[in-house]
Amino acid sequence: MKYLFHLILLLSFIINAQAQKSWQKINERYSDKVVVISYFEPLLSFEEIKDKERVKRYLTGIVVDERGLIMTSAAIYPANIEFSASANMMASAQLPSDIKVKWGNGKELPAEFIGKDEDLSIAFIRLKDSVSTRPVQFQNKGQLQLGQKIILLHHLPASYDFANIMIERRINALSDEGEKRFYFENNFLSLSDFGLALDENGNAIGYHYLGRENVRRRMPFANVGAGQLGRIVLFERFAPLIKEPPFFKHKATVRKKWLGIYMQPFTRDLARYFGQPELHGVLVSTIIQNSPAEAAGLLPGDVITRMNDVPLKADKESDLNIFRQMIRSQTVDTITLEIFRKNHFLLKKVNLRGSPISQFMAEEIANQKLGFSAKELTRDVILSRNLEPDTRGVWVSRVERAGWADIAGLQIGDLIETVNETPIETLDDLKKVLKEIERQKPKFVKMFIQRNGSTRFLFIKTNYQQTNRGDE
Repeated sequence: MKYLFHLILLLSFIINAQAQKSWQKINERYSDKVVVISYFEPLLSFEEIKDKERVKRYLTGIVVDERGLIMTSAAIYPANIEFSASANMMASAQLPSDIKVKWGNGKELPAEFIGKDEDLSIAFIRLKDSVSTRPVQFQNKGQLQLGQKIILLHHLPASYDFANIMIERRINALSDEGEKRFYFENNFLSLSDFGLALDENGNAIGYHYLGRENVRRRMPFANVGAGQLGRIVLFERFAPLIKEPPFFKHKATVRKKWLGIYMQPFTRDLARYFGQPELHGVLVSTIIQNSPAEAAGLLPGDVITRMNDVPLKADKESDLNIFRQMIRSQTVDTITLEIFRKNHFLLKKVNLRGSPISQFMAEEIANQKLGFSAKELTRDVILSRNLEPDTRGVWVSRVERAGWADIAGLQIGDLIETVNETPIETLDDLKKVLKEIERQKPKFVKMFIQRNGSTRFLFIKTNYQQTNRGDE
């Protein structure tokens, strides 16, 4: 018995020693491929015409090609590029600046922002210097299984000198609504919400980030909440983006396809109401004006049953994401939809377009003397402020604290309808009026604005004469 105990102890020692060497080898293999990214993020200020303050932030990055392309978290540019009903309205539209990439040996090189994919929560930067880099060699893993071991590789925060950290986890939960999603318990300290994902043998299989989607199946022993789950995204999902990274060009950025409807699940109760208990599909609740759906003749109440001969089924809210991703991932402009309308099936050809821009991509103009900035109306602003879908005009995006407009009572979010009796429907209209105001230098500027569903006049008292004397 004594010898058996010593034998077990020896075997345990050998196994632990081998595991330690294995982890050391894994760490060495990726030490020059998993890097620290530093950058400055502009801090949004609604009380100044421009974002003047900025803060230094850090992220983990993964080298993904030989020409200095690095993949990281979309948090490097938090502003939404595309229209979204749940857009982040509290981010600056300015790009990150002074981006630097630091390797484990202390070498640091400048980089520039390339673009991001909002669906996958990733962004890409590229080294400015023409240097050869050693990328991570990803493997197509196929699928992960519930309970399977994985290794997460990223960095600790600055207070720990950005040391590499490797953490072993298991796949705690799966979701197979539309596409396979793999979740793990995420309750550890790290530099950011992004890092490299490895299988238990140390092979790179994808990246990990914080995921907050609904989870369908969970390990019985995994007592974790939705806010503590991280998500693994496998290589096959983002491989095309490494070959052709999303390229940011402000308003000219290529955006994903858009149909232009609001939809809801076509539940079994609704199917019975329609007198078609076996019918499945997506119920159209609203058609957005000037959208591809409107041009194709879709109507509220239509049930979309097929897309390009692929049957659609949306019995619950989460099923809608499947159809949404089918639209957004289209590589062609024209699709065919089968719809059910008034007891008849119809085929509709739809010419998809790129998603409307978000308010961050919208042009902004500022008038330093009057002390406010304005932007063109975009779909996300119309939604967030409960405006009529066909509303035209410009909205106040910033107001300089203690400036002329602020003293007059102008507020962020006000919709400008007229300035000095001139109707304002576009940003060009406002530009012309502001140019004329600069020329005439009136004592008052009269505005008619809409705020929270009601309208009012504002009179901005100017002080051009005093300002001019101060400039002399």
